Amino acid sequence: ATLDALRRKGSTVYDVLLDGPVPVLDGVPGVVSATALDGGGLRVTVSGPPTGLLAALAPLPVTSLRSREADLEEVFLSYYADPGPS
Repeated sequence: ATLDALRRKGSTVYDVLLDGPVPVLDGVPGVVSATALDGGGLRVTVSGPPTGLLAALAPLPVTSLRSREADLEEVFLSYYADPGPS
Protein backbone atom coordinates (compact mmCIF):
# COMPACT_ATOMS: atom_id res chain seq x y z
CA ALA A 1 0.00 0.00 0.00
CA THR A 2 1.11 3.57 -0.59
CA LEU A 3 1.85 5.92 2.28
CA ASP A 4 -1.31 7.92 1.48
CA ALA A 5 -3.41 4.75 1.52
CA LEU A 6 -1.98 3.79 4.92
CA ARG A 7 -2.77 7.23 6.32
CA ARG A 8 -6.33 7.13 4.92
CA LYS A 9 -6.86 3.77 6.62
CA GLY A 10 -6.19 5.87 9.67
CA SER A 11 -6.16 5.17 13.31
CA THR A 12 -6.59 7.46 16.26
CA VAL A 13 -4.65 7.00 19.48
CA TYR A 14 -6.41 7.84 22.75
CA ASP A 15 -4.65 8.29 26.08
CA VAL A 16 -7.21 7.60 28.79
CA LEU A 17 -6.52 8.35 32.46
CA LEU A 18 -8.83 6.76 35.01
CA ASP A 19 -9.49 7.17 38.70
CA GLY A 20 -9.99 3.48 39.30
CA PRO A 21 -9.19 0.09 37.81
CA VAL A 22 -8.08 -0.09 34.18
CA PRO A 23 -10.71 -1.89 32.06
CA VAL A 24 -10.12 -4.70 29.60
CA LEU A 25 -11.23 -3.57 26.15
CA ASP A 26 -11.09 -6.91 24.32
CA GLY A 27 -13.93 -7.16 21.86
CA VAL A 28 -14.77 -3.43 21.83
CA PRO A 29 -15.63 -2.51 18.22
CA GLY A 30 -12.87 -0.52 16.54
CA VAL A 31 -10.25 -1.08 19.25
CA VAL A 32 -7.08 -2.32 17.58
CA SER A 33 -4.88 -2.34 20.69
CA ALA A 34 -4.86 -1.20 24.30
CA THR A 35 -1.78 -0.96 26.51
CA ALA A 36 -1.51 0.10 30.13
CA LEU A 37 0.11 3.43 30.97
CA ASP A 38 1.96 4.25 34.16
CA GLY A 39 -0.33 6.04 36.58
CA GLY A 40 -3.59 4.20 35.92
CA GLY A 41 -4.45 4.69 32.30
CA LEU A 42 -4.54 3.20 28.85
CA ARG A 43 -3.23 4.02 25.39
CA VAL A 44 -5.90 2.80 22.99
CA THR A 45 -5.59 2.65 19.20
CA VAL A 46 -8.93 2.82 17.41
CA SER A 47 -9.63 2.26 13.73
CA GLY A 48 -12.66 4.15 12.51
CA PRO A 49 -15.12 6.03 14.71
CA PRO A 50 -14.57 5.92 18.50
CA THR A 51 -18.17 4.97 19.28
CA GLY A 52 -17.34 1.58 20.80
CA LEU A 53 -14.51 2.99 22.92
CA LEU A 54 -16.63 5.87 24.20
CA ALA A 55 -19.47 3.50 25.10
CA ALA A 56 -17.04 1.26 27.01
CA LEU A 57 -15.58 4.26 28.87
CA ALA A 58 -18.90 6.01 29.65
CA PRO A 59 -19.59 4.26 33.00
CA LEU A 60 -15.97 4.58 34.17
CA PRO A 61 -14.31 7.37 36.20
CA VAL A 62 -12.34 8.92 33.30
CA THR A 63 -10.26 11.89 34.46
CA SER A 64 -8.59 12.72 31.13
CA LEU A 65 -9.04 11.74 27.50
CA ARG A 66 -6.63 12.94 24.83
CA SER A 67 -6.58 11.97 21.18
CA ARG A 68 -4.09 12.27 18.36
CA GLU A 69 -3.62 10.89 14.90
CA ALA A 70 -1.55 7.73 14.86
CA ASP A 71 2.07 8.23 13.83
CA LEU A 72 3.50 6.39 10.83
CA GLU A 73 4.83 3.48 12.90
CA GLU A 74 1.44 2.98 14.59
CA VAL A 75 -0.34 3.14 11.21
CA PHE A 76 2.09 0.57 9.79
CA LEU A 77 1.63 -1.81 12.73
CA SER A 78 -2.14 -1.38 12.61
CA TYR A 79 -2.12 -2.18 8.87
CA TYR A 80 -0.34 -5.48 9.41
CA ALA A 81 -2.39 -6.37 12.50
CA ASP A 82 -5.67 -5.99 10.57
CA PRO A 83 -6.53 -9.20 8.69
CA GLY A 84 -8.70 -7.21 6.27
CA PRO A 85 -11.63 -8.67 4.31
CA SER A 86 -11.62 -12.45 3.89
